[in-house]
Amino acid sequence: MLRDAEGATNERQRVQVQQDEDELQLATNEATFYNRHTTCLHLAGILAGFGVILFVFGSFHTKERLEAFLRLVDGHKSEGALAFVAVFSMSEVLFLPGSLLAVGAGAVFGLCTGVLLVWVGAAIGQSLAFFIGRYVSFA
Repeated sequence: MLRDAEGATNERQRVQVQQDEDELQLATNEATFYNRHTTCLHLAGILAGFGVILFVFGSFHTKERLEAFLRLVDGHKSEGALAFVAVFSMSEVLFLPGSLLAVGAGAVFGLCTGVLLVWVGAAIGQSLAFFIGRYVSFA
C-alpha cells in the first residue's frame, strides 16, 4: 500500500513537471513570435526613415541650403555658434553626413573654435541618439 502511494506521488510529480515544461515551451514560442514581429516592425521603420532622408536630399537643394546656413552663421557669430551646435547635433541623430558641416565650421569660426563646436555638437548628438535608442525606440 505504501508503494502504491509513493508511485502515485511520483506519477503526479512527473505529470506536473511535464505540464510545467509544456507551459514553458508555449511561453517561449510566444516570446519568439513577439520578438520576430517587433524586429520586423523596427526594421520597416528604419527603412522608411532612410527613404525619407533620401527623398529630402534628392528633392531639395541641400548644397544651397547648407551654404545659406553657413552664411547666416557667419553673420551672427555668438547666436550662430549655438545654432551650429544644434544643427550639428540633429545631423548626428538623423544620420546625416556631418563632414560638410565640420569643414564649414572650420571655415566660418576658425580652426580651434570650429573643432570645439563640432566636438560639442557631436557629443550632444550622440548622447541624444543613445537616449532615443535606449528609452524611446525600444520599450
